Amino acid sequence: MSAAAANGLDALQGLVRDCAAAGVGRRVLLVRADLLPPRLTQPHHLRLARAALNPLMTAERARAHDLPDGRMAISWRGNAPAPLQQSLTALEHLFGDGFHIGTSTLPIPAGPIQAWLTITARSRRPR
Repeated sequence: MSAAAANGLDALQGLVRDCAAAGVGRRVLLVRADLLPPRLTQPHHLRLARAALNPLMTAERARAHDLPDGRMAISWRGNAPAPLQQSLTALEHLFGDGFHIGTSTLPIPAGPIQAWLTITARSRRPR
């Protein structure tokens, strides 16, 4: 795992903990590039996917999180329907119907993002 992915994962895990502790909500868009066919996970496709998320970076307190295995997430506060739709439209154009994303609101006590973070954190351990 790259240092950037490890840092992104740590930052997102910290955000989940902080949101839970403070009771402050955030939205998260998770792009699961690791579930795409190999032909769509080439470096240039991943760069285009990151660029597709740029509209969401205009949302309040937006943060980008590079994650392991080509996964990526954007977190933000409040509603951002126009930037979210722009990003989703760009991802659909890039990957077609085969792209895997998830949106959640933080904090979530035992929701899919925390479960996914736990699984991802386990994959970081040396084997």
